[in-house]
Amino acid sequence: MPFGLTNAPSTFQRAMNNILKTVLYKFALVYLDDIIVFSNSITAHVTHLEAVFRLLKQAGLKLKRKKCEFFKEELDYLGYIVSGKGITPGLASYYRRFIRAFADKAHPLTALTRKSAEWKWEEEQRDAFECIKNCLITRPVLDYPDFSREFIIYKDVSGYGIGAVLAQIQPPPQSADLTESDGQDLRKSDGVGVVIAYTSKHLNDRETKWSTTEKEAYAIIHAIDVFRTYLYGRNYT
Repeated sequence: MPFGLTNAPSTFQRAMNNILKTVLYKFALVYLDDIIVFSNSITAHVTHLEAVFRLLKQAGLKLKRKKCEFFKEELDYLGYIVSGKGITPGLASYYRRFIRAFADKAHPLTALTRKSAEWKWEEEQRDAFECIKNCLITRPVLDYPDFSREFIIYKDVSGYGIGAVLAQIQPPPQSADLTESDGQDLRKSDGVGVVIAYTSKHLNDRETKWSTTEKEAYAIIHAIDVFRTYLYGRNYT
């Protein structure tokens, strides 16, 4: 595949999806040339690896041994730490997804990035920095989505930001990470509410003047757009 072509990534991704289509989402995922194989046991993992190797060989593709990792209980995949327990942010990850109401928490800091902003590092900025740092230290675990179950979107708005939680009711045992503020409707008898992902967005000066109803509607639209890979063609509320 020639470098520099604008359609090269999408073409390569489509080719990899086609090569691994018989195992994709069953026990393998692929993003460009990054392939991850997941299993519940060593025996199953060997079988799954053999299936992936067979498909790659049939397509005439080779793997570089020094870039491969095998039989890992936890590994860094696309900037995230992936394990049987869930997904946590890696050192170079996009941590916004893991922090609820990130836009609100980071507002004193993001406000400093404006061209017209006067640089100041006072108590408000220090508190915001410590808050985000503490959120990362706690390493919240996001659960894996169950595409056979309905997704739930919980929205939130403030004076200068919007946010949303993508959740599901899944059977225990799961990491029931939802707090009381995430909504009592997520605590049902048939399982526990688990967080799949967070999203948030800072509002510009014009958007901050919207009514609460308009902000809530915008939060829903934003959530559906961000979570579209989870929601497309599936039931959600």
